[in-house]
Amino acid sequence: ASYPKPDGITFNAAINACALSAEWQHALGLFASMQTYQIQPDVISCNSLLAALAQGPWQNSLDLLQQMPALVVEPDQLTFREALITCASASEWQHALQLQENMRHNSTQAD
Repeated sequence: ASYPKPDGITFNAAINACALSAEWQHALGLFASMQTYQIQPDVISCNSLLAALAQGPWQNSLDLLQQMPALVVEPDQLTFREALITCASASEWQHALQLQENMRHNSTQAD
């Protein structure tokens, strides 16, 4: 049987489903697979992955935030919120404060 090629919407939905079921490793794998299919992640992909990564090691969230410029994805308020939740849950308050400062700087640039 021939199946249709997945697109960004398909990947975003699958990554979000992983986030809802606390399957952060699978979400990470799906995100990496987007490159195989030559699909450019967008802010929805990144935010869904950040939501999934909240269940895993907090450093993964910061790694994704650092990769976003190379992916040509502009973080939004939800991006920072998801990363803040992850840092706060891991009692990484120093990183949470830095993210909050980055969020302020980012919203100032948008104005």
